[in-house]
Amino acid sequence: MLLLLTGGALFGWTFHDFVDDDMYEIPGVKIIRDSNYIELTANNAKVVLVIQNEYWRTSRYGYSLIRRNFESNIRLAAIYARHDETKERAPTGIARKLYCHGLRILLNENVISNESIIVAEADPSKDDSLINKVYRPMGFVIEGIIKSDPDNSQKLIATTVGETLQWCKER
Repeated sequence: MLLLLTGGALFGWTFHDFVDDDMYEIPGVKIIRDSNYIELTANNAKVVLVIQNEYWRTSRYGYSLIRRNFESNIRLAAIYARHDETKERAPTGIARKLYCHGLRILLNENVISNESIIVAEADPSKDDSLINKVYRPMGFVIEGIIKSDPDNSQKLIATTVGETLQWCKER
């Protein structure tokens, strides 16, 4: 089943009715919900969360170094403040609000819990600046490296839903 929600009225209820917290109100938000993912877009920002259990251990998915064996429940597949490079970047904070709102929807649906583990794969950046600037503040920690060169490799990062929602409240 595919569900598309918009910021306007839909079957008698609005975006604000769907979530009880004003901090997540985003004008023009579009939500596509399927059984295994949720995609949220607004103002050229985009967030995709994939609901799937993945088992992480050394040599799995090409990772040569995994800090610990663990199971994740949700994957942050995309978080962009400027999804379409030909358009203006979304206003500051919109991608974060979309991410937080997507987690709240899944939590309210009982699809995930505060203990659920979120993973993402961070692209290489000099001195891990992408991880330090974007992902660490959200609670992510490095769990694995795709190859043995830690300065020029994709990193597996993880956090919990609870840690992320705490970050959402503090922002």
